[in-house]
Amino acid sequence: MIRKLTLGLALASSALVVPVLATQTGASSDPQQVSVWKASGLQQTASEYWQPELTTTTRFTDGKAYIKITVTSKPSNKQVQPAVCFWRDEGSTRNKYETCAATNNVTFTGTGTLYIDLGTPRTWWKKNGVYDWSQEASRGRIMIKNPGTSGALLLASRCGAACYPGGLDALSPHIPITMSSELIFVAKGKELACPSDWNTPLCGTGGGGGGGGSSTTIPPSTTQPPSTTQPPSTTQPPAPGTSFTVTPRDRSLAVSWSDPVAKRFQLRYRPTGSSTWIWFPGEVSDGRTITGLVNGRNYEVQVRKYVHPTWRDWASATATPGA
Repeated sequence: MIRKLTLGLALASSALVVPVLATQTGASSDPQQVSVWKASGLQQTASEYWQPELTTTTRFTDGKAYIKITVTSKPSNKQVQPAVCFWRDEGSTRNKYETCAATNNVTFTGTGTLYIDLGTPRTWWKKNGVYDWSQEASRGRIMIKNPGTSGALLLASRCGAACYPGGLDALSPHIPITMSSELIFVAKGKELACPSDWNTPLCGTGGGGGGGGSSTTIPPSTTQPPSTTQPPSTTQPPAPGTSFTVTPRDRSLAVSWSDPVAKRFQLRYRPTGSSTWIWFPGEVSDGRTITGLVNGRNYEVQVRKYVHPTWRDWASATATPGA
């Protein structure tokens, strides 16, 4: 029987840190997709990029790319953006060719897990409009930066004009940032078969996370979105007047909210007892349906709103799909 749960606002603790594992690489066993990288425990520091070993970057580049990023350690609540990019050297010219996925609508402030639909690699932004995916990339990175197209990198060296303003003194409270990540390219026209350690509505058939429909969180894009002004990452207690409702459905939860003042919200959820949050990255202005869930399992759902000049604390609810 479907029942609607209307809950008041409640304080919630931040996501717990996921244990850091050793670096590892590997490819998916599914012949219709390939794991471009899989690495754990790498850090972005003041002088080092988050740069994993690559398996291959030439397969399924006309299909879809999906990435799981688990932030396991972050020293501050500064809002940052992960940028996914590849480079290829030519002769003695290092980084002559460059391509980046569009991630301007993806940000995070603390630890937790993000699942992102990166669209089709061949349609990503390319420096000077040229990048040949038929040749293996020389390197790939997740670069942590200030949000927006022209946001400065959280680096004090090896970054040229893109270095963090104020140098190491200004940067040091915000690094190092430790992350685990897996990037998967899927053949054109095929669905993502999630590995057993993925839990996301992005999953198609044959993968982990219980299957489910396609993502509504990060729409694919062929170009880098324009820079946007990001709100401060500090929080205050919830303001009165917010309605927050979770409706259990078959293998899903319909989440809705309204507020007479706020127009910007963030949403995340996790299975009860899990230490890892699954984010709807970026900002949302209306309700969302969380799909691909397991009937009979409890999930914690959180929503927070932005009321100038700060993000307010998370509102929290627990609900069970199929109930």
